[in-house]
Amino acid sequence: MRAQGGRGGRKEAAMRAGFTIWVVAVLVSVGCSSGGAPAENAQEDKGKLTSNSSAVQAAAPEPEPEPEPEPDPVEELKRAARLRYPLSRLAHFAELSRDGSMWVDMGAVGARKHTNGGWRAGWSPEIRKEGAERYIEVDSKTARFFFNQTQGGFDRLVVRMKAPRKSNKVGVYLNDEGLGEIEIDSDWSEYVIEVPAKYTRDGENQLMMRFKSSATVDGRKQRAHVSGVAVLRPGAEVKGLPRQIVTRKVQMGDAMREVVAASTPQTMTWRVQLPEHAPKLALTYGAAHPGAAVTVSMMADGRQAEVLLEERVADDGAGRWHGRVVDLGAWAGEVVELSVKAGGEFEVGKQLLGWEAALYAPDKEDEAIAPTEPKRPPKNLLVYLIDTLRYDKLGVYNPESSVPTPNLDAFARDASLFDAAYDAENWTKPSTATILTGLYPDTHQTKDGSSKLPVRVTMISEHLRQEGFRTGSFIANGYVSEKFGFNQGWNYYTNYIRESKRTDAEKLVDDALRFIDRNEDDRWFVYMHTIDPHVPYSAPGPWKTKHWHGGKYRGRIRPQSTGNQLGEIKSSPEKTSAIDRQYLEALYDGEVAYNDHEFGRLVASLKERGVYDDTLIVVLVDHGEEFWDHGSVGHGHSLYDEMVHSPLFVRYPARFARGRRLPHVVSTADVVPTILETLRVKALEGVEGVSLTDVLDGASVPRPRVALSDFMYRRKALRAGRYHWQTNGMDGKLYDMATDRRQKNDLVKTHPIALAYIRGLFGMFLGAGDKTQWWVNTDKRSNAAIDADFAEIDPALQEQLEAMGYVEGATGEHSPTEDKKMMEEEDEQ
Repeated sequence: MRAQGGRGGRKEAAMRAGFTIWVVAVLVSVGCSSGGAPAENAQEDKGKLTSNSSAVQAAAPEPEPEPEPEPDPVEELKRAARLRYPLSRLAHFAELSRDGSMWVDMGAVGARKHTNGGWRAGWSPEIRKEGAERYIEVDSKTARFFFNQTQGGFDRLVVRMKAPRKSNKVGVYLNDEGLGEIEIDSDWSEYVIEVPAKYTRDGENQLMMRFKSSATVDGRKQRAHVSGVAVLRPGAEVKGLPRQIVTRKVQMGDAMREVVAASTPQTMTWRVQLPEHAPKLALTYGAAHPGAAVTVSMMADGRQAEVLLEERVADDGAGRWHGRVVDLGAWAGEVVELSVKAGGEFEVGKQLLGWEAALYAPDKEDEAIAPTEPKRPPKNLLVYLIDTLRYDKLGVYNPESSVPTPNLDAFARDASLFDAAYDAENWTKPSTATILTGLYPDTHQTKDGSSKLPVRVTMISEHLRQEGFRTGSFIANGYVSEKFGFNQGWNYYTNYIRESKRTDAEKLVDDALRFIDRNEDDRWFVYMHTIDPHVPYSAPGPWKTKHWHGGKYRGRIRPQSTGNQLGEIKSSPEKTSAIDRQYLEALYDGEVAYNDHEFGRLVASLKERGVYDDTLIVVLVDHGEEFWDHGSVGHGHSLYDEMVHSPLFVRYPARFARGRRLPHVVSTADVVPTILETLRVKALEGVEGVSLTDVLDGASVPRPRVALSDFMYRRKALRAGRYHWQTNGMDGKLYDMATDRRQKNDLVKTHPIALAYIRGLFGMFLGAGDKTQWWVNTDKRSNAAIDADFAEIDPALQEQLEAMGYVEGATGEHSPTEDKKMMEEEDEQ
């Protein structure tokens, strides 16, 4: 391969096998003089050139054309591919370092990458200011700070902090090894902590500080204020470290750019997943003076670091922008550490090197059917939820599924299908509350068995009713009932469990169609919460044992009693034989097949009524079900994919393409804002989900995407890119969903870059005050805290819930209330 450069400039570029680098320097325009002129007083007369001279002078020669400037490869790339990740615009997602030592500005948004966003790490995520110091508060006895050191060891940590009032003693630990005790006072100081090499790790390291006392200031319990943390390699000093990422507008030549501006040597490192199809890095840089150098390098788990580009600004290259494109195809689809280093001859205070970088990739072609009338909103809305359906029972997600689902599969192929949608929790009440409000469980506070959806929380049914829709709900789960606040905003509301009605999908479909017929002249919203795959696994008629192929079953499983038996099986798994397990799953498969049949009947009926194509239809689930994938059965006890990976299909052919698979990671919290934007009704204030219409429209906003799932209070999981991480805040399990869909191979100890990538996103998301803009560099706080509300579960309701398998010990766990208490006690240890 050969590098292409502009005229007259000296260029030093390192070429690496497998990479192609296109280089162009921007030309500075210069004036040109004419090579002669026509005679004075020349004039045109009847098409002839005349002169007052006795002889006509010879025509002047044509001036030489000015050379065309060489094309800028970055601009060419922008025309040929789509922006996927604007690195410079997301500079706060990067780590700032110098020669392997780094300073983390704790008063900046990017510090959340190192603190879990405050969750179970002892930090308040809100940024505060005292004079010139920006800081965050330690609000628990124990504060944890996570950082990655894949490049080698370190021998000191430096913490800039102060006590909120009087002095405080702090025990310091690294990776659970004690480093001694320090005493901090009420003035800002930098405390140096010596670190023996034997306590350091390659990969993730954890600094833990335990504070002896606290002070209440402005009504908040505080133990320390911290404005910075440094990790120093041997021989490094804090004084020479860059402390803040600086972005500003810089003009060079005729062009003004918003760039990362470096006035001292420094390196910025992002952990990011590259696009899977033909990724390229676009880099534009410029220096005020010659001698500055820019270096781009990359590494990934299991791969050595490689330098992709090295260039030094020559004498005639200063004061102008240089565009570069680097082919990253050899790293496509991988999570990488991508570093841009500003170095070379850097006289502090005199040099300035500015640069901007972004990742690009072309769109992949598909055979999706294009929308017909993108600007026309749908008249109606149907949300069809299948309680307890695990995603891999559907053929569109798993061609080897044990149960055929022809109707749901056909619908999915005629809609937009999301491949990586996740529920917000692993059981019905909190998950459904998120689906119907657009709020995450920690916000809507409907997490416990007796929790009630607070009155302050607005459901989509209330909002659409105010917008003129006729709203009807058809709900077959006792937890999604008036007792727990789910009857808000419906013109027609029914809960089949609470009203002792038949709960099979046939009944719900019939009732929903009657509602649609009664309101055919109005805009309507129908919410159907079917429950057929949920225990008891006892589908109607021939569906019950349709998928059992083991002959006459003589074991202990009784279809109508599986609700109670599931709890018994969890507590005494040794009493369940392999045949029992196969029979139990076959009963579940019968429920899935039956629900699929009734969904097909619903679709056919909508087509017969002529409303199918004018209705926005969303199909999803509240959680899945385990069948000994990870040692248990049922739901509500883990955060593996069989539990929280939701099918998600969206169909409205006037606006959204049909037959398109969307790989984007999304949350069911995104459903409400997506619906409202598609219906063209006003937004619902305070929602935390983000509309997916950009993805559905094929114009995805270039930003990181994550999906958060909760298990009670002490455990969470995050899907980001190809990885799924489950954690208690300190430790966790990491899975590569591209190669390990069944989640059998934990990569925490072998993939430090992937772990740092997903923990960083976890912290950035959880620490954001406004979840609708969590990736933006702002500390804006949105929702005020919502107080939890509770309902009294009377004996009649308790009996109804127990019939559905909601009995003590059915999850194999303690209650959410007990879990919260345990978390609070653990965090204060």
